[in-house]
Amino acid sequence: MPEPNTVIAFDGRDEAAALTLRLIQHARQQICFFGQTLDKALFDNVVCVDAIQSFLLASPRSSLQVLLRDSELSAKQSHRLTPLIDKLSSRVTVRQCDKLHQDISQSLLLIDRTAYLQYPKPSRYQGTACVDAPGQSQQYQQLFDTVWQQGHADSFSRRLHL
Repeated sequence: MPEPNTVIAFDGRDEAAALTLRLIQHARQQICFFGQTLDKALFDNVVCVDAIQSFLLASPRSSLQVLLRDSELSAKQSHRLTPLIDKLSSRVTVRQCDKLHQDISQSLLLIDRTAYLQYPKPSRYQGTACVDAPGQSQQYQQLFDTVWQQGHADSFSRRLHL
């Protein structure tokens, strides 16, 4: 991993997935994800699911918040995270983005309010990440928190344990 405050530019699904895993492995209290769907390229692999499970079981204060613009599509796709979300539902919350914020195309992975991974378009895995950027992470976290507060649980995620 590069120096803690170095911004890492990535271009491609494999680079984004590798950075996602590294960030999750460093998480101690909170992981937040905001995206179009429960991103299969980033999270639908055994190593990532194991890292998230280890994170969630490491502390009773660990939490995973997932905010989706299209939870219906996520519910229709099979995903390795779904059984884990069901099993650890007291530590994982999934919400649907409100219609007011559907125009935000950016995807965000936020770790402990200090680290982030972001890419502006869900169809292109081209963006930046940083392990230790409290200022930038706080800006992303404020966006996430605003959209989260205005979001809601929906029938698809409840019915399918997302």
